[in-house]
Amino acid sequence: MDELLSPAGSGPLPRLEFSRRTADVLGPPPLSEEVQESYLARCQELFGPAGAEADDEQGGFASVLVRWKALMTSVGRRGGMHLQKQVLDILSYEARAALHRCYSAVWCGLLLPHLAEKYGLSAESVRFLSLWHLDQVSESNLGDQAYFHLFHGHVFALHPAAALFLSTPRGQGLVGSWLADGGTEAAFGRFLAGMLVAVHHYDARREQSAADRKKRPTSTAARA
Repeated sequence: MDELLSPAGSGPLPRLEFSRRTADVLGPPPLSEEVQESYLARCQELFGPAGAEADDEQGGFASVLVRWKALMTSVGRRGGMHLQKQVLDILSYEARAALHRCYSAVWCGLLLPHLAEKYGLSAESVRFLSLWHLDQVSESNLGDQAYFHLFHGHVFALHPAAALFLSTPRGQGLVGSWLADGGTEAAFGRFLAGMLVAVHHYDARREQSAADRKKRPTSTAARA
């Protein structure tokens, strides 16, 4: 992994290019009109009736959960139905991204201020924790219609590719250089270039692992 990262430090990668190139690995993929229509229909089916239960948050959540389980039973466990399963994948991705937003909010609103005050964290420590534990979001040219999520709703601290990256001397050096020079955009771009390599390396390992599982022979006990 460290050998792969070395060439990545030769030049910075703009934020937009990092986002676009990691989208090929992390998703979500571009959606056809058919998928979008099915997605909106499922959202209405799952969440539309919940608006009437807004005064009862627990009851509303329980009602949505019942509908979700019924959908998983009717779609998730059957063969075929590729369109509906793709919609379920999108909803699952969005649920994970929403959880990451909650995780980020706790870090931003509670943990970071508490840790900084209690332990007298340096500016560099706070900057690193803000990078590693927050969903990196900024305004986009679409205004309130859509925000720019650098890592597609993922959090570096929770993604295996980032763990691989930070476990290498080269990865640690790229982060350290970004912190040491005050967080300039050029140094951040070099960090992003390294992270792009780590994301593709992780994806290659994941695909190889999946291929190995398919080749693995079925045990005698399983056949019995």
